[in-house]
Amino acid sequence: MDNFSSLPLILYAGNYNGRNYGKYNGKLHFHDGMELVFIKCGSCINRTPEGEYPSRAGDLLVIPPQLKHQQVDQEYVETFFVVFETTGIRARQPMHVVTADGDPLVGCWMEQILMLYRKRRLKECNFLLAALLQHLTHAENNLEEVADYPERFRFALDYLAAYPGETVAIGEVARKFSYSTTHFNALFHRYFGKSPSAYREQLRMSLARKLLLNTHEGIAEIGQLCGFPTAHYFGKVFRRTHGISPREYRSHRTFYWAKIDEDAAAYRLTPWDS
Repeated sequence: MDNFSSLPLILYAGNYNGRNYGKYNGKLHFHDGMELVFIKCGSCINRTPEGEYPSRAGDLLVIPPQLKHQQVDQEYVETFFVVFETTGIRARQPMHVVTADGDPLVGCWMEQILMLYRKRRLKECNFLLAALLQHLTHAENNLEEVADYPERFRFALDYLAAYPGETVAIGEVARKFSYSTTHFNALFHRYFGKSPSAYREQLRMSLARKLLLNTHEGIAEIGQLCGFPTAHYFGKVFRRTHGISPREYRSHRTFYWAKIDEDAAAYRLTPWDS
C-alpha cells in the first residue's frame, strides 16, 4: 500500500490547440488532482483568484488541486496537459510557472505521457510522470520545500497524507504534534480555508479514487482502507463529494471533470466528453 500510495496516478492527459485569441477558452474550472500544462507554442494567461500567471512556449504551469482557473489565449496556443493524483508536500504547492525552455526532456516527456495515455498504457504513464516530477524537483532546487508552513504543522500534514485511512481522532493527531485542538483547527483554516476533518476527508477521497481506478478491491474494502467503517457511509461521502457513487465512478473508467456552474456556484463531476 505504501509504495502504491507514493506514486502519482494519472487521471487524464490531453492536448489543446487554441484559436480564441484574447477570449476565455472555457468556464472557470478546477480539478481534484494536480495539473501540469506544458506550453508547446504561443502564449497565454491563466487567471485564478490568486492572480494572473502569464506563460509562453517552453513554460510549464503547475496548478494545485481544486484551484479555480481559466486560460486566456494571447495568440494561437498549443499545450500538453496531465491531471493526476498525488499526496504529501507536492500536493500543497502553490500555483507557479516553471521555465523549462532549453530543457528538452520536459516537453518530450509530456508528449510521451499523452501518447502512452491514449494507448491506455497507464502504468508506464505513471512511472514516466514520476520521473518527470523528480526531474522538475532537481531542476528547481527541491521544489517540494514549502517554507510558509511551521515545521511541526508540516510534519502533521505529512502524517495525515501518509495515513489517510487511520481512524484516530483529529484531536489526537493535534496532540501528537503538540498542538491544542483550537490551534490546530486555526492553522488549517489559515492555510487551507477548511477544518482538519475536511482536509483529511479530501485526502481520503483522493485515496479512494486511486483504489477504485487501480485495484480490484471491493467497495466496502476500499471504504475501510480509506477510514470509513461501513460501505454505506463511504458511499454517502463519496456521492456528496463527486455527485456519483463509487461503483459508478469505477465503472465509467474515464476522467471526470469538475465543472463549476458560475450561476449556481455549485459543481458536479461530469464525463470529459459531455
